[in-house]
Amino acid sequence: MKRRSVIIAFLAVVLCGPAALAQQSAPSGQAQNWPNWVGTWAASQQIPEPRNALAPADLTDATLRQIVHVSLGGKTLRVHISNAFGTAPLEFTSVHIALPVADDLPKIEPATDRALSPPPPPSVIVPAGAEYISDPIHFAVEPDSSLAISFHLAQPPAQETSHPGSRATSYLVHGDHVADADLPGATKFDHWFDLAGVDVEAPAGARSIVALGDSITDGHGATTNGNDRWPDDLARRLLAAHAVHPPGERVAHDEQVDDEHGAHDHERDERRVLEREGGERTRPRDERRAEREQARGDEQHEEPAHPTAPVHLAESGQERREQRRETRGAGRRGEAYRLRPRWACGRPRIRHGPPSV
Repeated sequence: MKRRSVIIAFLAVVLCGPAALAQQSAPSGQAQNWPNWVGTWAASQQIPEPRNALAPADLTDATLRQIVHVSLGGKTLRVHISNAFGTAPLEFTSVHIALPVADDLPKIEPATDRALSPPPPPSVIVPAGAEYISDPIHFAVEPDSSLAISFHLAQPPAQETSHPGSRATSYLVHGDHVADADLPGATKFDHWFDLAGVDVEAPAGARSIVALGDSITDGHGATTNGNDRWPDDLARRLLAAHAVHPPGERVAHDEQVDDEHGAHDHERDERRVLEREGGERTRPRDERRAEREQARGDEQHEEPAHPTAPVHLAESGQERREQRRETRGAGRRGEAYRLRPRWACGRPRIRHGPPSV
């Protein structure tokens, strides 16, 4: 509870800070214009399972090029790079963005290649358990389009941070090739590593939706590199209606991810939904959790409708008959019979003659 209160208070400062500064710095009668950052793509993070992880040798002196599909377009963007589950600081020696030639190829359009990491120095060091948000960069991206993000790692992470169910192909080569137009001979895999989100500067009033769900929300059954998950289709419909824009928050195995592979659903909800730019909550999480805890408490402390008293085992037929009458009258015949051994229940009655109609 204390940790959640700190996060909410921090968000309140972030949300209220610009307004307060605007009142102090803006001339009388003039409003200060602050950027409206809205999440256009996002992926929840976890520790990858062994079958989805990369060997440390693969991530030594390695370039990863990963393709993401955005919903809302814009002319200025920033990228979230995550070391959420790392146990040591992770250095990204260079980070670039570009427009891909195709969603299923490692090729980019060279004229669009831009460096995200500000020189000097060009590297970015992300502390353990933290997330790096790049400086805003003027880079035009169209709605319902793709973006290629390439970064170079000199050393592998102490513990990997990943989103295994990307349904999008990523590419790995050794050496620093973040600005290369193509990555021939690259190793291919359908996972994202260390990418948490992309924000665009949007018009005032633009909002986003975070889709929190199970593996179907994550894209189970969707076409690899097809961008046909149901949040993708929802984004297209909302774009056509000029409404809010889902950033494509993928949360795989919602309530099945345990502490071994990352945060539970409510912890990821706190990290991704509360911190997602432009996102809105339809119902406070504290309220939902309080209801669940109350329901569990009621089940644990619920008193039986008819408290079971010690059952006296009858020794004679007359006592058994009286005991049956008493239990029928008390409305708990079943409890009494379950607690009595079978030999104490008397003989079954045998009906003679034709059955009654």
